Amino acid sequence: IGTLGTAPTQVTKPAAFPATIPQNGLTNAESANLPSDGNFTIADNALFAVGSAFTIETYVSSAAYATGAVQAMPGQWGASLNVRSWHFSLSTTGVLQLALSGDGNAQVFVPSGVTLEDGDSYYLAAVYNGALATNQVTFYYQNLTDAGALLSVSADTAVTSVFDSTTVYAIGGVHDTSAGGGNNQSRFTGTMDEVRWSNTALPESALLAIPEASTWALLAFSLTTVMVLRRRRKA
Repeated sequence: IGTLGTAPTQVTKPAAFPATIPQNGLTNAESANLPSDGNFTIADNALFAVGSAFTIETYVSSAAYATGAVQAMPGQWGASLNVRSWHFSLSTTGVLQLALSGDGNAQVFVPSGVTLEDGDSYYLAAVYNGALATNQVTFYYQNLTDAGALLSVSADTAVTSVFDSTTVYAIGGVHDTSAGGGNNQSRFTGTMDEVRWSNTALPESALLAIPEASTWALLAFSLTTVMVLRRRRKA
């Protein structure tokens, strides 16, 4: 895993974040703090091929979700043309959204209608299934600070398949390939933990927020560790 700009730092996790790491049950004491001018990057590889379905999940905490600028959390999206795929982000007003591109150029923003409360910690997920006739995107959100229930809301999009970008997978920003050597923008400022990418549309029962062992392909980001595993095959 690499970084761009000021490197994120390891900090004590927010109190509302899970006490154990969902993927392995080990004690979870620390998270990553992403500054306004730095983020993580991972080189593109075949495991990030998107197609018509995927799931992205993360835990976040921030003093300000509505900053007047888009804040990208995980995503594989270039600011330049021909490298746009998707990003899970917050709108300028702090509304949870998923950006999709079917051709690497066009930008389609799917809003959830859910506004995050400044200062609170959340579990967040977006499940995309372009094969569905309606409700192709389902957002899951849970206010951990308020010990709230896991809630969901669905939305339609005309994007039936997502472009397979070759730009870097970024955690906390959007990659700008037009800048010399690459740069990032639309950065997320706050604390983040347990970023998981799945190459399929997960059911609610398989999400990180549900205390069950996952058997799906994942990208799990916990502090400084990133794992990419293929979906297990049935015997």
